[in-house]
Amino acid sequence: MGQSKISLKELTSVRRNTLESIDDYLNRFRFLKARCFTQVPEHELVEMAAGGLDYSIRKKLNTQQLRYIYIYIYIYIYIYRMLTSALRTMVKQPK
Repeated sequence: MGQSKISLKELTSVRRNTLESIDDYLNRFRFLKARCFTQVPEHELVEMAAGGLDYSIRKKLNTQQLRYIYIYIYIYIYIYRMLTSALRTMVKQPK
């Protein structure tokens, strides 16, 4: 069963859960971004992902660290797309 698309408003409202690790939050954000039907510029993705973090964490991050967060998210999105594309190709090809 396919995953439904989400809106930009839904992506913007994603927040880190209290007991969720930062890595788990970023992974969840990444998966949701992959389902978003709106193209979002990189710098806005960084702001959205950082905006979902607690203020106490966010205030410790500088601009360079926010860029690294986005790169982390981008790499995962890229790998996910490459893997799903490869899997689709493998499924379509007869043996």
